[in-house]
Amino acid sequence: MQSCASEPLVPEAQYRHKKFDIHKKSSPPPSPIGISTADDAKTHGESVMNESLQDKRKKRLCESKDSNQISLETYVKVKEKLDQELSSCDELPMPALKRFRKCSLSSKAVINPPTIEEETLKKICEHQERMKRKFPSKERSAKEQERRNKNTESCRITRKMTKLKQIVIEEEYKTDYEENMKIKEKLTRTYTYLNVLLRLKNGDRDVLETIPKE
Repeated sequence: MQSCASEPLVPEAQYRHKKFDIHKKSSPPPSPIGISTADDAKTHGESVMNESLQDKRKKRLCESKDSNQISLETYVKVKEKLDQELSSCDELPMPALKRFRKCSLSSKAVINPPTIEEETLKKICEHQERMKRKFPSKERSAKEQERRNKNTESCRITRKMTKLKQIVIEEEYKTDYEENMKIKEKLTRTYTYLNVLLRLKNGDRDVLETIPKE
């Protein structure tokens, strides 16, 4: 009886359909690892240092503004915006009667815009340091601080323009009130004069004694 040596059994390759390999994702090729040299590290460090210096410089400029400088900048911008609005006469408020007159009168008629004294304008644009609100300090980047400064400045200009428009309305009210009083006084004198003429026409001579002699 012949003995046969045991041979290792090699498993047969099993058939696998290609649909089972659809969901397999091919791994991306490994990216080459860049080796930073000493010069690259030095350049990167200098750029970071320059950015930090610029951020500090911008913050220092924002914090170093005093009340006089803020008042002057506000005055210049409010003055410029006021001139634009007075030239167009669209933004500044105008009473309904004046709007009607402006539309109904001929093109030759000119509606004079309200005049605002320089002292009044400077007083409105004056920055009060004691009115400044205090908030807890917060670390911000240069862009965030610049955006915040622009928003603060825009809100400041809006408040000044609102106050300025309120003063314009009050001045127009005073002017219109004085004009109305003059018109009423003139109408009263005209009606009195007409009444006296009618009584004289009817033969009432006693009315002559009521007329003051100058």
